Amino acid sequence: MLVSVGKRYFKHAVDRNRMKRLIREAFRLNRGNLFKIVAESGVCVDIGVVYKSKELLDYSTINSSMMQALSHLSSLIAKKENSK
Repeated sequence: MLVSVGKRYFKHAVDRNRMKRLIREAFRLNRGNLFKIVAESGVCVDIGVVYKSKELLDYSTINSSMMQALSHLSSLIAKKENSK
């Protein structure tokens, strides 16, 4: 998994590192369903998250967005597997 937070949006490394840490933690806690579907379908998935906002968001917002993104990705993989 790749996480990128641009220097253009956060000038201080502390802020960039905090956002990357929150994104990685949200992914770690919500990846179970995705890993199960990927293992069943036999596909290889590389994930990259690019954070492009000027706001420092709280963990609950990042976590809910990550859950939504991972569930959407899981449904796309499952749909692709069912169509074969």
